[in-house]
Amino acid sequence: MIEVILTAEDKNTASELLASGGERRLIHHEPLRSGLNLFMTSAVFACGPVEINMPGNPRMPGQVFGDLAFPDEDIFGTGRPIRALITRGDEVPPTVWELGGHRAEGFAARR
Repeated sequence: MIEVILTAEDKNTASELLASGGERRLIHHEPLRSGLNLFMTSAVFACGPVEINMPGNPRMPGQVFGDLAFPDEDIFGTGRPIRALITRGDEVPPTVWELGGHRAEGFAARR
């Protein structure tokens, strides 16, 4: 996970707060002319199995791939050539999940 944080907290205070849980690592700090501070942090966490199947919509303009599969594991070592970004709604801070997947028909044939 990569986080971008914009705050009025100074670098020392923010660094202490970010380190207090032990899961985040400060990658970069940039003081802005406005007096705010921009921080970039990283963390590794298990989000649980995420397996999504997305049916294609042939009536959608620009539809290219058809049915897509985003399996939890890359058991065939393909490198997951198709990427999808999912953003969450207004009720939480902006979150982007990147999933790697395959055209469903090719993947299903291997299972």
